Amino acid sequence: MNKQVFTVGALSFSLFLVGCSSSQEAPSTDPSASASIATSTTSTQSEEERKEELRKKLEAAAPVNQANSGNLVNRCIMAIHEEIPDAGDYDFSTPVDLGDPDAAGIYSDGGIFKYELDDGLWQEASYFCTVYTEDGVITDASAIVIDKGLPEPAAESVAENVQPQTVNPAAQDTYVAPAPAPVTSAPVMGFTGAPGVDPIRPLDKTISHCGDPMMYQTGTTFFTDGTTGWTETCSQQMLQ
Repeated sequence: MNKQVFTVGALSFSLFLVGCSSSQEAPSTDPSASASIATSTTSTQSEEERKEELRKKLEAAAPVNQANSGNLVNRCIMAIHEEIPDAGDYDFSTPVDLGDPDAAGIYSDGGIFKYELDDGLWQEASYFCTVYTEDGVITDASAIVIDKGLPEPAAESVAENVQPQTVNPAAQDTYVAPAPAPVTSAPVMGFTGAPGVDPIRPLDKTISHCGDPMMYQTGTTFFTDGTTGWTETCSQQMLQ
């Protein structure tokens, strides 16, 4: 009888110990503990969001990052320079123009330009650049540069090697005024009346000049006294 009581008591004590152990290893189901973990996770996410929002505000506040037409052009040229970092000065035949900022978010431009090399030569090339924006802030830019032909001297150097050309003023006019009739000691032979009626005879006149063969009949003569007539001298000269 005592042995059975002892056995039952020992078994009861073992079950008590197992129950205590299970109670200690079971996870807590306290609602306040779960709420604390959720609050901690939410706080971490909110902090990261606040930092990202602050970074965007700081970038937007920086004048160089604001998406305006001037900054768009500057970032485009900077992207071009990153493709040709050894270039000196630039010469754009047409100014870079990416337009005014709007809701597009992506701006691009392309064209022909020249850039200076180390040896003083200028390389002609084509370019295409793209500038990316987000919420009014420039976020990135890229460019492509393709050289065209061989380098050439600067325009100033070429101008120095060009020799000035002398232009003959007479060559600029296709019409050449008739030269004055040569002065001779022989009498002037001709007439001042109607052709076929007034005979050719020595005239007591001085020739001023001969008529233009494109406008007057051959031999037409203008005298110094203001009259006109026909002379052998002007006839020969206008036929030359």
